[in-house]
Amino acid sequence: MDRSLLALALRALGSALLLVTLAVVPLAAEEPPGKATLRMAGGLFLVPADARLPAAAAGTIVHRYPEANLVRIGTTAALTPALQSRLSAVAESDRAAYRSWTGSYPPLARTELAALPRGYYLARLVGPVDAAWLAQLASAGLDVLDHEAPYTVLLRGGGEGFEKAAGIRTSEGFPVVESLLPLPVEARLSETLLALATGVLAADDLPGLLRTADGAVIVRAFPHPGTDAEAVLAAVARYLPRVEPELAWGAEDAFAASGPEVLPLLAAIDDLAYLEPVYERELHNNLAAKDYILNIEPVWRELGYNGAGVIVGHNDGGVSLIHPDFPTGVIIATRGAMTNTNNEHGTHTAGSVVGRGLATGGSPTNTSGCGDQTTPLSTVRGMAWGAQLVTNNLFDGGATDETTMMQWSYTQGARLNTNSWGYRNTYSYSTAAVAVDGLVRDAATAAGNQELMILFSAGNSGPNASTVGAPGTAKNALTVGATQNDRCGSYVPSQQGGPNIGTVTTFSSRGPSQGRVKPDVVAVGADVLSVDSLNCTSGPGDPCEEGWDQGWTGSNYRLMPGTSMSTPLTAGAAAVFYEFYRTSFFADPSPALAKAALINGAVDIGLGYPSYAQGWGRIDLRQAIEGPPTGQIEFLDQSSSRLLTTGRSYTLTQPVADSSTRLKITLVWTDPPGAVNSSSPLRNDLDLIVTSPAGVTYRGNRFTGAWSTPDPGTARDSANNVENVFVQTPATGDWTIEVRAANVAVNPPNLAGQDFALVVSGDLRRCTPPPVPTGLVASATAANRIDLSWNGVAGATEYRLYRSVSAGGPYAPLATVPVPATAYTDTQVSGGTTYYYVVRSYGSNGSACESADSNVASATATGDCLLPPLFAGLASVSDLGGGQGCGLRLAWNPATAQCEGPVTYAVYRSPTPGFTPGPANRIAACLSGTAWDDTTMPLDTDLYYVVRAEDGGAAGDGPCNGGNVDANDAELSGYVNGTALSGTVYAHDFESATSAPFFDWVDVDFGGTNLQWRGRQNCSGNIFRFGGAGCNDDYGRGTLRGREPGGGTGIVIAPGSTNLRLTFRHRWEFPTSLLYGAVSGGLVGVALDDSTTYTLVPASAISGAGYTDTLSSSCTPGGSGDSVWSGTSSGYASATMQTTTIALDAVCNAIPGVSGGCAGHTLHVAWIAITPTGGFFCSLVTGTGDGWFIDDVAITRDPVAGCTAAPQPVEFLTATGKSTQATLEWLNPATGPFASTRLRSSLASYPADPAAGTLVVDLAGTTGQKASYTQTGLSNGTPVYDAAFANSGAGTFSARRTIAALPQATAGNWKWNFATPAAALAPPIQGWGLGIYVPSNDRAFYALGGGAAGGLWKSGYRPAAMNGPAQDAPLVVLAAQAGLPHDAAYVAAQDGYLYCFDAATGAGCTGWPAGGRSVQGFGMVQAQPIFDVGNRRVLFGSRNASGANGFYAVDAQTGATAWAFTNSATQGGDGQAMGLVSGPALVLGSRAYFASRTRTGGSAHSLWALDFTAGSATLAWARDLGDIDGSPTHDWTNGRIVVGTNAGSVHALVPATGATAWSRAFGDGAIRTWIYFDPALARLYFTTNTTVWAIPASGATGSDWSVGGLVSPTRPLLHYGTARVYLGACANAACTNGRVIELDGANAWATPKTYDLAGVGGLGPVTIDRTQSPAMLHAGSRSGRVVAVELPLP
Repeated sequence: MDRSLLALALRALGSALLLVTLAVVPLAAEEPPGKATLRMAGGLFLVPADARLPAAAAGTIVHRYPEANLVRIGTTAALTPALQSRLSAVAESDRAAYRSWTGSYPPLARTELAALPRGYYLARLVGPVDAAWLAQLASAGLDVLDHEAPYTVLLRGGGEGFEKAAGIRTSEGFPVVESLLPLPVEARLSETLLALATGVLAADDLPGLLRTADGAVIVRAFPHPGTDAEAVLAAVARYLPRVEPELAWGAEDAFAASGPEVLPLLAAIDDLAYLEPVYERELHNNLAAKDYILNIEPVWRELGYNGAGVIVGHNDGGVSLIHPDFPTGVIIATRGAMTNTNNEHGTHTAGSVVGRGLATGGSPTNTSGCGDQTTPLSTVRGMAWGAQLVTNNLFDGGATDETTMMQWSYTQGARLNTNSWGYRNTYSYSTAAVAVDGLVRDAATAAGNQELMILFSAGNSGPNASTVGAPGTAKNALTVGATQNDRCGSYVPSQQGGPNIGTVTTFSSRGPSQGRVKPDVVAVGADVLSVDSLNCTSGPGDPCEEGWDQGWTGSNYRLMPGTSMSTPLTAGAAAVFYEFYRTSFFADPSPALAKAALINGAVDIGLGYPSYAQGWGRIDLRQAIEGPPTGQIEFLDQSSSRLLTTGRSYTLTQPVADSSTRLKITLVWTDPPGAVNSSSPLRNDLDLIVTSPAGVTYRGNRFTGAWSTPDPGTARDSANNVENVFVQTPATGDWTIEVRAANVAVNPPNLAGQDFALVVSGDLRRCTPPPVPTGLVASATAANRIDLSWNGVAGATEYRLYRSVSAGGPYAPLATVPVPATAYTDTQVSGGTTYYYVVRSYGSNGSACESADSNVASATATGDCLLPPLFAGLASVSDLGGGQGCGLRLAWNPATAQCEGPVTYAVYRSPTPGFTPGPANRIAACLSGTAWDDTTMPLDTDLYYVVRAEDGGAAGDGPCNGGNVDANDAELSGYVNGTALSGTVYAHDFESATSAPFFDWVDVDFGGTNLQWRGRQNCSGNIFRFGGAGCNDDYGRGTLRGREPGGGTGIVIAPGSTNLRLTFRHRWEFPTSLLYGAVSGGLVGVALDDSTTYTLVPASAISGAGYTDTLSSSCTPGGSGDSVWSGTSSGYASATMQTTTIALDAVCNAIPGVSGGCAGHTLHVAWIAITPTGGFFCSLVTGTGDGWFIDDVAITRDPVAGCTAAPQPVEFLTATGKSTQATLEWLNPATGPFASTRLRSSLASYPADPAAGTLVVDLAGTTGQKASYTQTGLSNGTPVYDAAFANSGAGTFSARRTIAALPQATAGNWKWNFATPAAALAPPIQGWGLGIYVPSNDRAFYALGGGAAGGLWKSGYRPAAMNGPAQDAPLVVLAAQAGLPHDAAYVAAQDGYLYCFDAATGAGCTGWPAGGRSVQGFGMVQAQPIFDVGNRRVLFGSRNASGANGFYAVDAQTGATAWAFTNSATQGGDGQAMGLVSGPALVLGSRAYFASRTRTGGSAHSLWALDFTAGSATLAWARDLGDIDGSPTHDWTNGRIVVGTNAGSVHALVPATGATAWSRAFGDGAIRTWIYFDPALARLYFTTNTTVWAIPASGATGSDWSVGGLVSPTRPLLHYGTARVYLGACANAACTNGRVIELDGANAWATPKTYDLAGVGGLGPVTIDRTQSPAMLHAGSRSGRVVAVELPLP
């Protein structure tokens, strides 16, 4: 910038004294639905003008202000929470109020207005006052004399004026004046006089009143403005005797009153505005120093610091050096004129810093009547009345530029500098701010860094946002705002209220500044009492009379308001801090540390943090020096030993001794200067990260209210060089404070990294903990339970338990146990896991803290394994390829079971992001692979998917088999284009005359008053234009408006749209200012959906003709710093158009909360023109301004072809493997279109699409047909991955169905394997020679042919479908037994239903509902059903982890429920909820025995005996034996019911009574299945975790057989007619291979045989088909293969 022009502009600088300016704020709003009466239903709100209300809100704009709209909203329920948070409710009341009086407005018809006599009236306005309304009232002949909150004005006038006033309208046509009331007499005198006048109180009841010798009260009379004051006072004298001025502190308007005569007086004299009593005076200082305000006076008095030895620099006007408060040696250097100049302001601010309070004869007296007057201060002292000052008159003869004035100050010995001035209407990060940022680091020309703390006033342009004036926008300056003072009544000439030090003044400028928190702090700035100049010289337009002289202030002092006043008070406090620090640490604090200390000690005034009004609060010097009243403070100043570069961090440990004292941590660093006018001037980005002893993390500047937000995620502050963490109730113990360098882009001068300062305050004492507890013991006393106990210690108030799963930790908090207890039960443990524990004592020894760890105690939990699978969740969602039609393929990486396998997967889908997975949105379950195709999704819709893993255990509530489920929330989205998307979204060439000139391009109002958009014009061709009326006419000033296509509703971008581009041609002529550069220009902004916050297109998103300049902040504050097209475009004169292309997806992704581009949103694209609003220099431009010419606008995307509806996939794809071959079987789709099934195969992975892998066959067929194909020439033991695709015949294929075939050698005992798509661990059942019936986790029910030649689908049988998988064996019943016309297979499924299928065909049973599903659902059913032959009922129990459980009987012929036992009192039960039933029942005649788990909060019973009939059941007896997942067995030789428990015990009970005959415990985990009774050997067979057992049926000990070391053994099964017992297991620890185990009772199991099956996974329970010769063993497996093994084993 030209420095000579800058010198001219310096006279435009005002002091920071109460200067009110208006800021231009972007605005836009929808039009109301017509104008009507104001008093409609709903609420009145001030709505930011950029907020676009939805139609459902029934919003009516009442008035438009420069920065907001007054809107009546019918219902806020229609608004989003985000939008509601932007509204400000406007007070509405029929009550009238003025001064201390309140009353009501009477009804007043407009016809009555003309008759109103001239007088004084209160008028209620429609809402917040608009200056234009006041001007209109004046034009109507009414005098506006006063205001009263919220929207009342005092008017003087008569009927004609009020009649005109009734016609004043808001911008939207509503009446401005709502009500009118003659000024009541009671509103014209103080409450004290009113009490005297009405006899409520006597004068003697009111101490402090100034009275005459005869006891009369001295009052002062104040005429209304604009009246003949002498005449009014003469009229008063006719009622009250005058009082001599010397008796009323010199007042010439004083009178003596007894009280009763006051009311008649006021009624008679309309022009008398107000009467108030006069009070006695007492000496006092400026209130700001008091302990309850800035807390400086106690620092003087108790700590002895007053700034002694500190020199403060002062840049202002002149200073009255002859004032007694500035004796010789106080002001030690001056520059510029001090006398014969306007030194009023400078004298006042200098006095606030170093005034000595030595003036006599003119000292102020204490008549405030407000605040803490118990110990009034005797003199008016500056805050650092022991410091010295060097002062520079920057307005008259002194240094005028920032660098010179600061360097001069430093060379005179100053180490801090106060500035109560700024540049008018300059709110940017200007050149001056840049200079100040550098001067804080180095304020001298000598080598090295000479640091200077610099303070600036924020300015008086509030309360609008972003009005902090430069250089107060400097990062490294301490910028100060203003609060109200503790004065009231007539001692508040600024009318800023009081006493209310907890309120920011309306004039105090607000932030943010370039997104940063400004001001930094606030201090008292209203009606500040300080030194008055004794020799001020006024100049033209530069009067001395700033502020107010009051009678009580004396001749040497004066009141002034403004941030000019709050800033030197803060500078004085800083000087006192400097003295303290020098005395304590023998060095100056860095500016960063001094700033951090003042911020850390500041007090929240109720606005919370971060605040753009109070910054970090009102300063409290004592807390900045000593910390909180019940705590301490620690300082860590910047050091060359703690320099940070990118990625490095500094960490310290800070103990906290008491949680009742708040903890505050403040980080400040002196950042290198940023780029001039930068919108993000931070150069080096440090993060403050604080971690509590319990691991809770807090991040700098992430707040909820006044306190830091715990665990706020990864969000961090990247704008400020001040970061704070404030914790209200910090946990005691060691806190970790980390300063991390997120980015150090520029090293400060002479340093190799960024330095910083830290201040920590709180109760930082280290305490003496109680003794360490001893004797910690851990014991696994029951399933999923570990009991802990320890020895108590003296001094403890509680004990804190910590737990780990590793012997050396780390330990996480488990529980807190209050004394005197010294025991705890941990029930959140998983069976098989070893847990390690320590306990710490916690007590209060002056400050509370924990002891060290106790001894470590450990125990291994028994019971269920409760650990969920380890699973990362969904990895990808992609379109189906290879012509498969509409669909999405979901893929994930395998999960790892921490408990039992195998792992299955469930898929959840929702149209809503962030949804909660649950049964209502689960679309698939029991998947065993790592991919799944969704072909049932809605088209043209954004869909969101989550996949979760479930293990094969039975201890959870998973949807497949009741296993443990992981809780990952990895959510991915998918979208299927059912509709083709063309490449063009929107296009306009402006050639058509229809709907011209604006077509669908609507106005977007950002606050400019000058429209200037012309729409379609023929200017060398038809274009869309911003500019003057003609093609060569200049545009006007004051524009901040845009135009956007879309008719006001925007342009809908379909989901699935990619590579969105905006292309347009344009030329422009925006002249630049000689002084400020670009002051006009055009730019493009983008908003999404209902938002009216437009994101400006960054230069990085533009190709072709890009932005040419950056807007000046001096002339266009509405677009300050924005990149624009400015100047004159290339080839403009010849009408050459430039082409610009904008990558819209990149712009959309820059909008908070958007990551997927513009697709799926409504797009608003605004072409925005900005022209200057500034003054004279903004008009000094080069050339003309024809404006902006736009043409050929197009929004395009990559075209997308719509998918073709896919055929239905094949069903029930299976593969039977035999030697070198595999036979695939399936059903063709039930409905068309369908022509053939294409089989593809691979030895590596499932073919992804119909073109992948190797073609096996294209097998023609018909819909619904059963089909098969045998692959030959395969290698035994090598899996073949097959995929089947249904072909529509028109080149479109279905989603794939997959199966892994396993060819195998059949020369040995293993004869075949039958592969299903999912795990099939349920026991396959040979039913009466009808076939092998196989449930599978793919929710299918198969029937196979038996024998060595079997393994294929049973002839005539089509697999049956269920809505849930079956996890236990089916029940096959012959037709005669079931009473059905066909043999039946009954299957209980996880969907809670019982299914019945024709055993020959797979169709639903005759007489049952469609699909063979029972009439009623039971939640979840896992146990094998059992047949009640006598009543033709099917019996089973339910397994609901959270819902109700019961035991049920279903009619075998109809599927209807015959009876239900729920443990109700009417059934003989105790009414308590039953636990899970996982195993089948034992039926003996008309009594059924079944087992369950106990239920927390419900029944403790776990073994039940029911007596039943065809239609009812009652409880015979029940026992509590602990959790049981198996089922009871009948030992008929001894007449016992035998059952095994999850705790590993076997119980034998008397069937009739349930009495225990005997019981034995085994130490190898749960017995989860039935116990097999062998009558021949009188033995019981069962398995535990790793062992198979045979014990005497009598329960006797000493002759057990057992085989241990097994991996996942299943229940043993006796092969009748032999002494051999068989079971399945895993052949290896990973369970990739299966194993059949044969145990021979003839030799007491001495030589077990094993037979391994490679590649099938662990085996499930075995069954034996004795109809075959030799007999055939069958078992399901984790891989989904059912195997057939010939017996006996070799």
